[in-house]
Amino acid sequence: MPFFNLYKSQTYNYKPIYYDPVKEARKEREARYAKNENGEVEEHTGEFRTTLKRGSFREELEKNNKVRKEYSRQSNLRLIIIMAILVAIAYFILY
Repeated sequence: MPFFNLYKSQTYNYKPIYYDPVKEARKEREARYAKNENGEVEEHTGEFRTTLKRGSFREELEKNNKVRKEYSRQSNLRLIIIMAILVAIAYFILY
C-alpha cells in the first residue's frame, strides 16, 4: 500500500576537494626533474612554462602605452581629415 511505502531521502556522494598549492608546486618540480632509466636527470619541457621575470609587467605596460598613444594619434588625424572634407563639401554646396 502506498501509505506504508515511505520514500528514502536521496544521498549524495560529495567529496570536498582540498587544494594545496605547496603540494602542487612540489609535484610539478618532481615531474620536471624526473630521472630516467639511466639515473640521469632530464628536465621535462612541457607545454606549461612561466615567462614572467622581474620588471616584465612594467615593460609590457610601457610598450602597450606607446601602442595606445600611436593608435590615438592616428585616430585623431583621421578625424581631422574627415572634418576638413565635410567642411569643404559644405562650403561648395552653400556657395
